[in-house]
Amino acid sequence: MNAITLLTACIVLETARELCFKLGVSADERNNEDKAMLRTVLTTPWLMLGIGLWCIEMIAWIAALETVPLNIAFPVVSLVYAGVPIASRLLLNERMYWRQWIAAAIIVGGVALVGASGV
Repeated sequence: MNAITLLTACIVLETARELCFKLGVSADERNNEDKAMLRTVLTTPWLMLGIGLWCIEMIAWIAALETVPLNIAFPVVSLVYAGVPIASRLLLNERMYWRQWIAAAIIVGGVALVGASGV
C-alpha cells in the first residue's frame, strides 16, 4: 500500500475506534464500578470492536512509518482531532460548537501545509 492509503486508514480506523469506545461506554452505563471495568471491556461488543480497530490501526501505522518520515506522518494523522468531533456530530448527534468547527478547519489547514511538504 502507498503512504497516503496507509495514513488515511490510520485516520479512519482511529476515528472509528473512538466512536466504538463512546458507544461501548454509553451502552454499558449499568456497570460503572471500577472493579467491573475489565468485565465491561470483555463483554461489551462496541468496546471489543474498538480494541480490534486499535490493533489494526497499529499495524497500519507501523507500515506507514516504513515509508513516511515521522515528522510528516504524525501531523497528518492529527486529522483525527478534526475527524472525531465531526463524526460524533454526524453519527452520534453530539453538539459541536462554532469554535470546534473553526478549530477543525485550522487543523485541516495545518495538515495541508505539512502534507504539501512531503507526503
